[in-house]
Amino acid sequence: MNFRKILAAAAVLCIVSGAYIPQYNNVDSGITDAYADDTDPSKITMAKAGDKYKVSVGGTTATPEWYSDDEKVAVVVSTGGLSAEITAVGKGTTAVYAKLAGQLLRFDVTVLGESEDEQLVVEVGSFTLTNMQNSATASLTGVDNSKATWSSSDESVAVVDSKGEVRAVGKGTCVISAVYGNVKYVINITSEYDPEQKPALPTESCIGTIALSDAIPSRHIELSSIPEGAAVKLSSTDESIAVVSQDGTVTAKGSGNCRIYIDVDGMISSYIEISSTYTGKSSGNKVISAGSISLSAASASKQLSLKDIEAGAKITWSSSDKNIAYVNEKGMIFAVSDGKCVINAQVGDITYAIDVTVDMSDIDNLPVTDIEGIGKKVTLQISFADAKFTSSDTSVVTVDEKGVVTSVGAGTAVVVAQSDSGISYIRFKVIADGLKGDANCDGEVSVADATLVLQYCGNKDKYNLSDTGMINADVDGEAGISAKDALVIQMFDAGVINKLPYTSK
Repeated sequence: MNFRKILAAAAVLCIVSGAYIPQYNNVDSGITDAYADDTDPSKITMAKAGDKYKVSVGGTTATPEWYSDDEKVAVVVSTGGLSAEITAVGKGTTAVYAKLAGQLLRFDVTVLGESEDEQLVVEVGSFTLTNMQNSATASLTGVDNSKATWSSSDESVAVVDSKGEVRAVGKGTCVISAVYGNVKYVINITSEYDPEQKPALPTESCIGTIALSDAIPSRHIELSSIPEGAAVKLSSTDESIAVVSQDGTVTAKGSGNCRIYIDVDGMISSYIEISSTYTGKSSGNKVISAGSISLSAASASKQLSLKDIEAGAKITWSSSDKNIAYVNEKGMIFAVSDGKCVINAQVGDITYAIDVTVDMSDIDNLPVTDIEGIGKKVTLQISFADAKFTSSDTSVVTVDEKGVVTSVGAGTAVVVAQSDSGISYIRFKVIADGLKGDANCDGEVSVADATLVLQYCGNKDKYNLSDTGMINADVDGEAGISAKDALVIQMFDAGVINKLPYTSK
């Protein structure tokens, strides 16, 4: 086979396969007054309201979204898969669209005459109502809700107002109807709403911890993210352990654990865990707030320092919650998990308190290192010595004491490298070996794989390759996916070459 001819064929293939293919066929209902123009099948003519016509699209596996520009002329309802049914509603013209991955396929619909006397019924969807969501608003495309006449088939189940707002009343099923002209739109309602069920209490969330002791008998709560003008009330679950003033000062009264609840506008929204070792033998230490810091996966450690401290002064560091962040004897703080805690620095009879917030949500944004295949090894290069290594998921990767990472199974895992000098989080993605040339991962190498590679090269946003597909598709002996990979796959499919990946040597 000629190399240049294959390349030309690949270019044509990209153009042809890059568009969706409309298909048209009338319904098998005996209606013959609905038909498409032989010269332009996207132009559909329907004799009168009530007539139906089926359309479908091909050349894609995506599920299209169908809609009509004017539902007073025609409505369209998906019949599953790639097909839909157009129903004429009234005299006029409109456009019906199939939306596929940002591309619109248009059908021009003309209805020649008005309907017969019988009312046209169009089913437009269904709602399920519960105690958590006991209302919903119906939407009729192309029809103003306020101009339709709304009703419920069973108002002991659900009621509807003049604007299409549906509200559950009890358990059961009913039909919500909207009449507009000679068309009746119906919405099926399933209600699981129990009027006897008490409203669920608001979800409580822990926003931090405070440790109290003889050395630090009191701490101040910083109330952030409270809406301006909101009524805030603070309370303790055990005032024999700690009390709280309304300005946010928590004072120890004894040893034990309790919670400080933050009530905003009558709803308990959050709390702070209190751990107290206070015995009443306070040293009279002075507590000074020394600011706050934030840690994340991208910035997981930080060296703390205190201003205006005499050179050579002894500093004793401690953390109120080592499960959130811990600090070594030199004042280096390390992130462990999401949450808030306090790092304390004791200097003589003064305690400096640093508020710490740890947010690890950015861990998925860290650069990821791909490992192709199972049993492959990667050695970490860590800048700080004496690091200890752990894996977040040993079913994906393992790591030994020397920082050698071994792929075990497909998936994503994080390796943590930790020492007294710093901490790092390294993401790994293990991709199992695949069949070279099998870009669409269907288990065989064919011209369909070449087509997908060409489409991907032409429009990466629209045509995706999976992680395994990216590895399988790279067959031309050069790093990265290009049209040359598609050409090599075609050569293999045509028998010009008998091995992938292809090398010219």
